[in-house]
Amino acid sequence: MHLFSDLAIEFASDKSKQSSGISKTEDFFEDIKVTTVKILTQKVAEELGKPKGEYISFESKRNENIFDFQNIADLITENLSKLIGNLSRTTLVVGIGNTEVTPDALGPKTASKIFATRHLDSMSLQQFGLGKIKPVAAISPGVLGQTGIELFEIVKSVSASVKPDLIIFIDALAANEVSRLGSCVQISNTGLCPGSGVGNKRAELSYKTLGIPCITIGVPTVANAALFIKSNEIEADPCRYIVTPREIDRIIETASTVLSNAINQSLQPYVDRELLSLIV
Repeated sequence: MHLFSDLAIEFASDKSKQSSGISKTEDFFEDIKVTTVKILTQKVAEELGKPKGEYISFESKRNENIFDFQNIADLITENLSKLIGNLSRTTLVVGIGNTEVTPDALGPKTASKIFATRHLDSMSLQQFGLGKIKPVAAISPGVLGQTGIELFEIVKSVSASVKPDLIIFIDALAANEVSRLGSCVQISNTGLCPGSGVGNKRAELSYKTLGIPCITIGVPTVANAALFIKSNEIEADPCRYIVTPREIDRIIETASTVLSNAINQSLQPYVDRELLSLIV
């Protein structure tokens, strides 16, 4: 039975041992394992059904909640800053998901904590002691069932107005390993296909389709019920039922704070961290 996963450490685990078109490296920082998967060729990308690029994941070596570790935000910030490089002059942050469905609320919840600065003039910034500030805009466009508009259409239209040099997407992900639910973070420079992890694939959001460099950051919050339950109904439609951790409310709240802090610090490296946390 084919099950979907958004995590490179899952969909590329076997392939990295068989092909020169993909690489996988692991590093350890105290109790956090950092795994970097690089899809190097278009052939492997097509075989896996995932875009070429770099995927970096962070997870606890002890299968504990990763957001309980104090150094996770620093690790995410460091690696996210490397992916951003010199791309971020004007940045658009997009929180993908549905606020009415808790496991899918990570994107909007995180976007609400982003330090939006594009509307501030230089005089206002000087008054706050924020001279070296980069323009950032943040939106939570909702989902197709709420708006009747494809996410791609909204992002494309907003980008035409804002003219960002970089787009950062935040989204809830799907996993095949239960231990990774709420306990793993993945960032990539590949863009994304919303809903692909739960069999509801929408239009691709990437440099290829938008003409703008894209970074995606997410946390797995759901898994297919077929991983745990065997029944004729589930086998006939394995993507119809999903499961999520009992403490998903706390996971979303904590993860959104950690991710927003990492994004804010990566986009505004000249702003004091303590001041930045107070502003947001």
